[in-house]
Amino acid sequence: MPTEQGCSSDDAATRVCRTVIHLRNALLVKLDNTLAACDLTAAQYGVLVTLSDMKQATSTQLCDALAYDKGAMSRMLKRLECKALVERVLQSDNRSQMIALTASGQARFEKACDCVAQVYQHSLQDVNESDMKVVENVLSGCLKKL
Repeated sequence: MPTEQGCSSDDAATRVCRTVIHLRNALLVKLDNTLAACDLTAAQYGVLVTLSDMKQATSTQLCDALAYDKGAMSRMLKRLECKALVERVLQSDNRSQMIALTASGQARFEKACDCVAQVYQHSLQDVNESDMKVVENVLSGCLKKL
């Protein structure tokens, strides 16, 4: 693993966090390559997952859930709208909009889930269930502190 000049890589926390960063980057590349068959990127898939879970959301709620800034989310939603995967629904106050998956967005999401599941299974095929639970608990604990 490459080291950063001036940063101590001797402590365990640094080594673990760097490994997580490298894992994230490698996973995103693999997901992007795999999801290309569904005409999606990993980032677009993340929005579809979030909308599938939430059923509908405001742009601000999506930004909060995915740690995106408003400009990036606006561009992402425009791309997904152009693909007819999401729609904006004007609320009764005529000021706010909710974003939701379209029927074709739900279908594409379901197809993409199969592709993503294969990537996840392949990357974790040598990890037993009890070790996965430990890793999940450790990473979840770290996320709560951020």
